[in-house]
Amino acid sequence: MRIRVTVRVGKKVERIEKRARSGAMPEFIVLTTARPERGKANEAVVRALAEYFSVSPSCVRIIQGHTSHTKVVDILR
Repeated sequence: MRIRVTVRVGKKVERIEKRARSGAMPEFIVLTTARPERGKANEAVVRALAEYFSVSPSCVRIIQGHTSHTKVVDILR
């Protein structure tokens, strides 16, 4: 499954919010306490999405947007 993710870093709590579908791709907002330094925020996003979708972190891959707040992510099941 391919999803679009908007990441908000440096928050006090970590959580995932599902946004209303505006297009063909499901959209989520991921709030994380991690800072965007040396890939730490991306690692936190992968761990959070893996937990949300009940898959291993190795099944979550960032396809686009490694240095952007908006990412495209593949969830393999």
